[in-house]
Amino acid sequence: MNLNNKKRVNFFVRLAAAVFIVFCLVTVVTIQLEYNELEEKKADLERQKLDKNINIERLQNDLSTPIDEEYIIRVAKEKLNLRLPEEIIFYNDLIK
Repeated sequence: MNLNNKKRVNFFVRLAAAVFIVFCLVTVVTIQLEYNELEEKKADLERQKLDKNINIERLQNDLSTPIDEEYIIRVAKEKLNLRLPEEIIFYNDLIK
């Protein structure tokens, strides 16, 4: 009976060790996948931050420029899509 109990205990110890190892492996893989996703998100947020900083610099530059005729024409063309009467606009459907 003593040998039978040792075999049972040994079996349960091995089973517990195997379950623990599988749990650890699953946890490591899950953490690695989450880490990779967070790294991608971090890179995306850094790109967005750079884009926003460039936009802020452009807007600050626009605010610091004097309001003269060139500024009014540029804003009318960019924001309102207006053109001067002597300008000829060509449309090309080949470029998308």
